[in-house]
Amino acid sequence: MKRTVKENIYNQIYNRKFKWFNDCVYCGEKATELDHVMPLDVVSKLDTTDEETIDALGQGLSLVPSCSECNRMAGAEPFDLIRDKREYVQNKIRKKYAKYLNQVHWEDWEIDELGPNMKQEVTRSLKLKKTTQLRITFPHN
Repeated sequence: MKRTVKENIYNQIYNRKFKWFNDCVYCGEKATELDHVMPLDVVSKLDTTDEETIDALGQGLSLVPSCSECNRMAGAEPFDLIRDKREYVQNKIRKKYAKYLNQVHWEDWEIDELGPNMKQEVTRSLKLKKTTQLRITFPHN
């Protein structure tokens, strides 16, 4: 069975044992797809007669593991460095989840006094706040 170019590039990255291969390089969540650090429309305009460019693209240097949300948030913005794209995506996450990031702290005893529906909503919101805080500060040292 013949492999597609995408499968070959994916395997090359996997075989290199990417530091966070199972994690999104932008937020640290589980990676579910590959993102083009340099969007395909930009890559398509590169000089593909240049051997270095062909080699870099062939080695999958423009692809990184990503979660679907970060991949969508990144859109077609061109970046040369993963670090710059990570900052861009994390700012978008920060804006999208600002409501949760600005949520007040609840003590356990306060949550325990709530009715079941409100307790469930507050607990869910606090979990989302914690997850978002981890995503916007990735990678953690």
